[in-house]
Order: sequence, then structure tokens, then C-alpha cells
Amino acid sequence: MDNGKVTRFPIKGYQRWRNRLGKRAVPCNVTDRWLQFPERSDSMKEGHFMFVYIMTMPDGENARKICQLCVTKEDLLAALKEVD
Repeated sequence: MDNGKVTRFPIKGYQRWRNRLGKRAVPCNVTDRWLQFPERSDSMKEGHFMFVYIMTMPDGENARKICQLCVTKEDLLAALKEVD
């Protein structure tokens, strides 16, 4: 150690929370909720279907699922493409 000095990492609480959620999560910037995406989608004739979970962790409790949506990867990408 360097003379007992502590070097702080330049990371904020939000980034630590984001890191804990993982790479397949999209957090809400206002509430303790996030979208949790699966590892894989199921390929069908109509597209790549997946169940996306809407999750919450109220007041630091355990994470719990609010509901789920069955969406296609193609629909998500098309909708995001329309956002300026």
C-alpha cells in the first residue's frame, strides 16, 4: 500500500447498481425497476421471440418480477430505430 492512502475508484452508486444487474438488464433512471432480457431468444418463422421480465427491487428487498412481455427482437430493434 502507498503510505496508507486509499485510492477511490471513479464509480458512482448508480453504476455499481447497474453492474450488479448484469449486461442483459436495462435499468430505469427514475425507479428501482429494470428490464431483464434472457440469454437467448427462440427463433420462429415470425422472428426471434423472447420473454422480457419487468423487475423491481423496492427499498433494497430481494428482486422480484412484476410481469413479463413476449416480444420479438425485430420489433424491439425497429422501435428503437424510430427514437431520435
